[in-house]
Amino acid sequence: MSLRKSPQPSSQRLAANRTNAKHSTGPRSQQAKQKTRLNALQHGLYAENDPAVLTALGEDPSEYDALKRDLLTSYGPGDSLWYHQVEDLAKLYWRRRRLERAQGIFIRRALLDIERRERWRRAALVAATYEVTEHDIPDIQPPPSGDTLIRLRKLLSSLEIMQYQIPRGTFRPRYYAAVEMLSGGKLQTRARRIVHLLRLFADPVYIRDREETDEEYKAILEKDFGPMEAAGEEQRAELLKLIGEEMEVVKREMVWAEEIHAEEVEVERASLLIPMGEGWEVLLRQQEKLDRAIDRKVKLLLQMRKEWAREERKAEPAPEPPPAPEWDEMPEQGTTEEEEQNEEEASAQNGVAPAEARAHADGFPLSRE
Repeated sequence: MSLRKSPQPSSQRLAANRTNAKHSTGPRSQQAKQKTRLNALQHGLYAENDPAVLTALGEDPSEYDALKRDLLTSYGPGDSLWYHQVEDLAKLYWRRRRLERAQGIFIRRALLDIERRERWRRAALVAATYEVTEHDIPDIQPPPSGDTLIRLRKLLSSLEIMQYQIPRGTFRPRYYAAVEMLSGGKLQTRARRIVHLLRLFADPVYIRDREETDEEYKAILEKDFGPMEAAGEEQRAELLKLIGEEMEVVKREMVWAEEIHAEEVEVERASLLIPMGEGWEVLLRQQEKLDRAIDRKVKLLLQMRKEWAREERKAEPAPEPPPAPEWDEMPEQGTTEEEEQNEEEASAQNGVAPAEARAHADGFPLSRE
């Protein structure tokens, strides 16, 4: 018995296939068929200009008909071949219009992304503004987006809570953790001193280590965290003074961060005038392709119109020449009485006889005696 699978299905498989096919007939009603006819549509740039397709793509079929009528009028009458060429040109122009619409949608989508991000940022700034009456800091984690202004807003709100709660004797371990995590990297001298003073008042481990009697261990602690000092009123006053100074610095950094962000958003919006990316490159290639096709079609129609006009001129009968005038109708040669009178007056003024003046007018020189 051969181990190769037979290419022909068995009778049982054929019967099962026929039975299963009866359950998958696809859309049956006309309305369902109209909905599913566009399931495989990836983009509508080369979609047919059927009224149903135009309507499904959000286009007006009457506008396409008006475009075709205008082109028929512009390029003049012709035969059936000419009509199909004009119809092809109308399709090309309509695809060009679709492409411009797609480019506009591409830019609008990018603008919506910017606006959506700005709305989220404003909401995050509101969420990072805490009430000073809160005993603890709600959130000490830096923003996931890495936004400098949101991080500074959290730090400023944390410092405001400390400034309000410390004079009332409220200390929380999260106070110094907030300064460490929201300072944006390496702590400066003032921030490092604030963290040290906050640990004096709020860190249970630090308070316990301050009472350590092992001199070697205390030396290690002082090397890492500074001298072990008591937490008194002097340290409290210094802490409040440093917190106030740090708040002023953070406020100035927030103004600078907001200016930088506004400039970045403006540059990002302006960069949409020259979009980049794979999708935009596809649109540009399609635009170049359509422009070349439109140019070729227009040149072809203009050439066809010239040929059509040339054929019409050949078909027209040649005009008959005008009849020659009869000798009786020819104008008489010679001078009239009025011309002779004018010549006599001119000769009298110049001192030349009328005959000599006529001879001079005919090209003969005047005699000088």
